[in-house]
Amino acid sequence: MKTVKLLDCTLRDGGYINNWEFGKDAITDITRKLEKTNIEILELGFLKNEPYDKNRTVFNDISQVKKLIGHKKPGINYAVMVEVVNPLPLENLAPVDEEGPDIIRVIVWKRMLQEGVEYCKGIVEKGYKICVQPARVSQYSDDEFISMINLFKQLNPLAIYVVDSWGTMYKDQLLHYLKLADENMSPDIAVGYHGHNNMMQAFDVACAFTEQKLKRNLIIDTSIYGIGRGAGNLNTELFCKYMNEKKGASYDLLPVMEIFDSYISKIHKEYKWGYSIPYFISAKYNCNPNYASYYEEQGYTAADIEKCIAAMSPDERIIFDKEKANSILAKLKIKKKLCVILVTANKYQAVEGFLDYSAEGLKQLNIDLIVFDSSNDDSTKIIVKEYSKKYGNIVYDRYTGEYDGLSIDQKVLSAYRKYSDTYEYMWAIRDGLVIRHDGSFDGLYKCMAQNKDIIVVDLIGRSKLRGKTYRDCKLLFKEQVANMNTLGLTVVNSEFIKEVMDKIPLSDKTYGMYLPIAFFHFYASHPCNAILYISTIWCGNTSRKANRNHFWCKNFLWQWGERWYKLIDNLPSIYDDDKKKALVVKTADFSPFSMETILQAKKCGSIKISQINKYKEYLKYVCEIPLWKLYIISCLPTSIIKRINNLKRRYFHFLNRHIYEKKK
Repeated sequence: MKTVKLLDCTLRDGGYINNWEFGKDAITDITRKLEKTNIEILELGFLKNEPYDKNRTVFNDISQVKKLIGHKKPGINYAVMVEVVNPLPLENLAPVDEEGPDIIRVIVWKRMLQEGVEYCKGIVEKGYKICVQPARVSQYSDDEFISMINLFKQLNPLAIYVVDSWGTMYKDQLLHYLKLADENMSPDIAVGYHGHNNMMQAFDVACAFTEQKLKRNLIIDTSIYGIGRGAGNLNTELFCKYMNEKKGASYDLLPVMEIFDSYISKIHKEYKWGYSIPYFISAKYNCNPNYASYYEEQGYTAADIEKCIAAMSPDERIIFDKEKANSILAKLKIKKKLCVILVTANKYQAVEGFLDYSAEGLKQLNIDLIVFDSSNDDSTKIIVKEYSKKYGNIVYDRYTGEYDGLSIDQKVLSAYRKYSDTYEYMWAIRDGLVIRHDGSFDGLYKCMAQNKDIIVVDLIGRSKLRGKTYRDCKLLFKEQVANMNTLGLTVVNSEFIKEVMDKIPLSDKTYGMYLPIAFFHFYASHPCNAILYISTIWCGNTSRKANRNHFWCKNFLWQWGERWYKLIDNLPSIYDDDKKKALVVKTADFSPFSMETILQAKKCGSIKISQINKYKEYLKYVCEIPLWKLYIISCLPTSIIKRINNLKRRYFHFLNRHIYEKKK
C-alpha cells in the first residue's frame, strides 16, 4: 500500500446534525483550523440545487466554495459532495478552478448506477477529480459490486469507496469488499472507507483497512467527535492519534481540540449523535437509521423500537417514511408512556410561564407536552410554536368544540379521546401549575408500571398518605375526592379513561366536574385500582407572567354551590357515609369558602347578592361560614377588596422576611 490519507467530513456529514447551520464565522474558522491539522483532504459541504445561505455549508455555486477556501494551503485537497438523487445540475457547475475545490464526491445509489455514471462523467469533463460513494455496499452481491466498479473505473476516479452507510457491517464483511475493490481496479485508483458507528465498528474497521497489503492508496473518512448522522462517524481525533502512533503520521491534534471546544461541544449539547441502542437496532435489521431516531425522538422505548423495525419488511426499511413509521405503531398498538396535556384558554402569559419552567425538563424526560388551547386569538399558539422549534416534544393543538362558558368537561374529554391511542397514560393539567423538572419521576413511572387506572399526584406536605394503594372506592372517595377535583392532580390510564367515558356519559350527574365524579360512578360497580403518589413533581405557576384570574372564580357559586352539591348527592349510595363531609371541600392549600378564595372570587365579580340568593339552598351544605358574611362581602366595593388583598400580601411578605431574618 502506498499511502493512507484522511478526509475530514465534519462540515459536510456533521451538517446532518444541525441542518448544516454552523454559522458563517464558525465555518471559516473550522476550515482554517482543519488546515493546520495536516489532514490531506477537507470536505467543506454539499453542492445542492437550493438557495444559498452563508451560514450553512450547502452551496449552489463553486464561487461560494472558492470564497470559503480563500488561499489554499499546500498539501491539502478541498472537496465537496453531491447526490445523484438530488444533483446540482451540471450546467450550474463551473469548470475546475485552481482556487476552488479539487474533488467532488458523488453519492450513487444502486438503483441509479447508470445515471450516476453519466453524472460523474459530466463532472470529470469539467476537470474535477471524483470520488465515487456507492451507498450501502451491503446491498451489493460480489458480482454486482464488481460490475459497479467496472462502470465507474473507466472514468479514472480518484477513489471508489466502501461505504457502510448505516453501520450494519462487521469487519470481515467490509474487508471482503475492500479486497474486491483492490482486485478489480487499476492501482492509480484509491479505495476509500466511510463508516458509521451503529455497532461501534468504525475505528476497528479503519485500523484493519490500514493493515491490508493493498496495491493502492487508501482514503479514510473521519469527523471531529464523530459528528454525523445517526450514530455518527469515525472520530478524527481517535484515528489521527492511531495514525501518528502506529503509522508514523504527523497530524496536529491541537486544532481539533480547539474546534471541539469552540463549536462541536456546543452543538453536542443541543443535538444528539453517537452510538445508542436505537441505532444498534437499526443496524441489526439493516434499516434506515432515520426510523430509529424518529421513534427515539417520539419517546418510544428501545423495546418498542425493536418491535416496530422487526415488523417492517426488508424493502420498507430502506427509505424512511413517517407515515409508515406511524402505521407500524398503530398496527402493533404501541403507545408512548406519558404525555402532559396543558388545558388552557386566553392565558398566554400563564402558558409562557409554564413553558419557561417546564419545557426543557419534559424534553429531557422524553415526555410530550400538548398545549390544548381554546383561546380567542393566536397569542398562545405563537408562543407555543416558538418553543416547539427548540423542543420537539411540544405540540400545539386547538380545541374548537363545545363550550358553554361554564364547564370545560367537553374540552378535557376531547383531549383524552384524541390522545388515548397514542399514550399509555395522560396527565391533564391546568395552567396554574407547572411540572418540576427536578422532581422525581421514577416513582411515577413505577406507579404506571403497576398498571393503575388512576394515579393521584400530590405534594409532600399536602398529604400524609404516602404511596397508598386504593382497592376500596369508598376509601378513595373519603380520602381523595377533594384533591381529585383539581385538574392536574390525576394521571389516568388511557384504556381506563376510554372505558369510563364509554360507560359513564357526560350528563347532569357528572357535568361540571366530570373528573373525578365519573371515576366514582364507575368504581361503584367496578373494581377500584388507584394509587396515591406523593412527590415534588409539580408546583404552582408563580411566574410573574402568569395571569392570576383563575377559571373557577368566574362561576364560583355555581361550581362550588349547586354543582358540587348535586354531583356528590347524585353519587351511588355506596358513598353515603362520607358524602356530608365531602361536601365541605378542604385541602391543605385550598378551600373554596375560605376568606381568601371568597375575596378573590369577589374581585372577579362572582360574589353578587343575586348569585347568593340563587344558590343559597346549596350553600348551607357546602359553605361553613354564615351566609350573612357572603352578603356583606358581596356589598363591598372592589377598591376595598383590592386594599384588603394588598394588606394581606404585605403581611405575608413581612412575615416571611421576619422568619428569614430569624433563621439567619
